[in-house]
Amino acid sequence: MRSALNQHDEVMRRLEGRLAGYRNRERLAQNGGEPLRPSDRAGLDSLQRRLPHLHELSQELHTVAERMLAERQEDAEARERFWRINPSVLHITYLIF
Repeated sequence: MRSALNQHDEVMRRLEGRLAGYRNRERLAQNGGEPLRPSDRAGLDSLQRRLPHLHELSQELHTVAERMLAERQEDAEARERFWRINPSVLHITYLIF
């Protein structure tokens, strides 16, 4: 899960980088440079419109994932405590199977 979150974060960084690139080209065009191509304009408009919503979803994803990771950790700790407190159960289980 941690790996998936890291990959997601990398995708978000790339989208932010792409938006920054479009904005730089737009700024250069406004200062007398080469005008934005229609495809660049469409990309800029699309990212400006969608990126805020993607950031909201990203925060929700991180919140849920962190909660799930914490629950997994708590479950693992509870299992460890159980087996530490009840080693005879482990021995009996081993004998049965």
